[in-house]
Amino acid sequence: MKQVFWLLVVLLSIQASPALAQTTVVDSIMSDGVWRPYRVYIPSKYHRGSARPLLVHLHAFTSNGLSAQYYENYMPVADTANFLVAYPDATLDGNGLRAWNTGWPGVGNPATDDVKFLSALIDTLAARYSIDLTRVYASGLSLGGFMCYQLAWKLSNRIAAIASVSGSMHPSQFAVCTPPRAIPVMEIHGTADKLISYDGTMYNVNADTLMKFWVENDNCLLPPSITNLPDVDPKDGSTVVHYVWSAEVESITCEIYKVINGPHVDWPGKHSGANRDFDASTAIWQFFSRYTLGQFQAVKPEPGASRTESIFYPNPCTQTIHRSSAFQGGVKIFDALGRDVVSSHAQDINVASLPPGLYIVRAEIHGQLRTGKMLKQ
Repeated sequence: MKQVFWLLVVLLSIQASPALAQTTVVDSIMSDGVWRPYRVYIPSKYHRGSARPLLVHLHAFTSNGLSAQYYENYMPVADTANFLVAYPDATLDGNGLRAWNTGWPGVGNPATDDVKFLSALIDTLAARYSIDLTRVYASGLSLGGFMCYQLAWKLSNRIAAIASVSGSMHPSQFAVCTPPRAIPVMEIHGTADKLISYDGTMYNVNADTLMKFWVENDNCLLPPSITNLPDVDPKDGSTVVHYVWSAEVESITCEIYKVINGPHVDWPGKHSGANRDFDASTAIWQFFSRYTLGQFQAVKPEPGASRTESIFYPNPCTQTIHRSSAFQGGVKIFDALGRDVVSSHAQDINVASLPPGLYIVRAEIHGQLRTGKMLKQ
């Protein structure tokens, strides 16, 4: 009888204690009739009953969750800060390549709803582990970064903040992006990225233009603080400038680490050849840890102030746009690459010569610059 008693004591002690070592669980869930694999890293400090944050990390084009777990490697940070990290797999596209469906034409399986899948994954993990659903974050590398911006737009009711490394938005998605709320955004991008160019291409929006959009969306209208990070390792061939835009009242920020001469898929701090001036995993977690879901639900720009249609009309346009009388000074129009293509002080601005596509319009009201998007047909 005494032996049975002590056996029960030992068993109860094991069940009540935290996990004794880090664990990676490999599993899958059904989404749209397809089994979707994922990995979840559980730090040694985790124990059921104490809700912890969840970081969903999205791999690069042609990669997978296994590679992302070890290449981007949040594990040391997760062990210290005690949060779980999920590494889901994208589906195969028509070329047999693993890709997220971000709206990029020809990339990803158009029949796949990755926003729906990732929402279901959050539900699944919350049912199996003690997850703080107000502290769910998304980060991604390259195409995974594109997917993060999709989540900031289409799953902002579940994702508290996002961070993209070497990612962007496709112009076709950027043109119609209408986030329902303010959401903290971080971008890490190299100026020597030859695939997802910092300056923008027909496949991705200029990084500065992208940040301006989210800065306006989040009402982070104060001038950015600019910090040149110490060049810790001159041999890595790159340096870093950190820009932070803040809101005047709320504590929300938009940030970009501009890696001067940094290449594509450079995860700073982790690998030979990557920038060594900061650690991307640590910087992203420090950014995420400041935010909870719902913290900024009401934070949006002044009513009508940054909406494109309040700066000018009509939108979409074909020949001429008419500037709102509320805006003083000149109006500037930038193309998707961030180039200044029109500057005018006129009330009626001729845009007939512009090729069809997406443009950024900037004007001044009450001494502050406002930005909106224009679709030229």
